[in-house]
Amino acid sequence: MVGTEETEEVSLRVARAILSDPGARPYVVAIGYHSYPYSEGYSSASFILSTSGAGKPDTGRVAVRDQLRDLGNEYRVNVWMTENSLGGPPLSYNTFRARVVQIHDEFLYANASAYFGEEAMWDLTSQRLHFKKSDLYGDSEGNIVLINNDTGAVDIAGIGYAIGHYARWVKPGAVRVDATISDPPVQVSAFRDDSRGTVALVLINNAATPKSVSIDLTGLSVTGNWTGEQSTTSGYWKQFASWSATPFTIILPETSVTSIGGRL
Repeated sequence: MVGTEETEEVSLRVARAILSDPGARPYVVAIGYHSYPYSEGYSSASFILSTSGAGKPDTGRVAVRDQLRDLGNEYRVNVWMTENSLGGPPLSYNTFRARVVQIHDEFLYANASAYFGEEAMWDLTSQRLHFKKSDLYGDSEGNIVLINNDTGAVDIAGIGYAIGHYARWVKPGAVRVDATISDPPVQVSAFRDDSRGTVALVLINNAATPKSVSIDLTGLSVTGNWTGEQSTTSGYWKQFASWSATPFTIILPETSVTSIGGRL
């Protein structure tokens, strides 16, 4: 994997230089990138929610992702978003929703095939040894699971719930397919998995009001029932009743994230 520098631009520059070398190129299977510096761009939850999350993607951040996508396509290698952290309070619902929006954007603009947090797990002992402080729930955003060694508490962080809205429904081998929507505060990602015979959608309602969304799968049909789970300010990954209809209409609560799946 090449790139993996702290910013998208430097990652792009390093990856482009290595891939342009015929001697080095055969050893490369992925381009990696981070989205730092801290508190800027996609490293900041407030930035994400005020730009893409408000239907106004930042042109500069989109442009560098387009270039990463094009470089990956040119050399037929994967593009991976390999680290993120310090976006906001790790257990905050707004931080969770920002990370869901970011994953949507990494798929859409960079055509990324992988999205990583900073650490799979981070605990209070590591916090004290590494940062010389005990504020586990302050600046530990980006770690998927937080473990408080003193109390025994284990928390899935917002970024972990965000990843789960995709990973619990989209498995290795699935392919992202085109999805369009007419109401910019709502975002959608769609995935087709022919090996498992499934289709999955992740819908983000960034608006402060509920949205009624009609969904039509052009050229596809679903057998049996749709199932789904939804996250709102009242809780994460709550299952809701299954239904059987295509096309169909679904109500998305305000600032909610909804994952649904069905069998092709």
